[in-house]
Amino acid sequence: QPVSKMAGEGYILVGDSAGHATPYIGEGIRPGIDMGLAAGRIIFEAIADNDLSEKRLKNEFEKVWWNKYGKYDIWSDLFRHFSSTCFTNKEWDSFFGRIQDKLTDEDFYKVLKSEYNVDIAWKMFDWRMATHYLSYKLREGLDFFRNKATLRQAVSWIE
Repeated sequence: QPVSKMAGEGYILVGDSAGHATPYIGEGIRPGIDMGLAAGRIIFEAIADNDLSEKRLKNEFEKVWWNKYGKYDIWSDLFRHFSSTCFTNKEWDSFFGRIQDKLTDEDFYKVLKSEYNVDIAWKMFDWRMATHYLSYKLREGLDFFRNKATLRQAVSWIE
């Protein structure tokens, strides 16, 4: 997971220190090199302009990061949430068995690199997994509200 602040007054974080690794295969070399090169270009230009302000470094670097890797972060977070909350390894094996004909090799490689997009997410959509997840979340929600103190707290938030 990328850190919330990748740049500040006179610095830019890249690689592991910035959380620039993909979540499934831990690939960090490619993002680290890409973002290191981008940071170098940004810092070089900032020094030439005598402006190493947080505003400049943060805006320029995060724009590059978002366009290269960040736009996939939403799908990656969603998939990571699914994979870590309510599915067993057996259920994941079954799921990937059902979708293997839906994804091309290139699509699957993008999933491993966390380079999701809507098209890949739609190809991966599976009613069995969706209903399983919804029933899991419903049970989780019911457990949450079974506790009377929690219920009182939830009602106070609404008021």
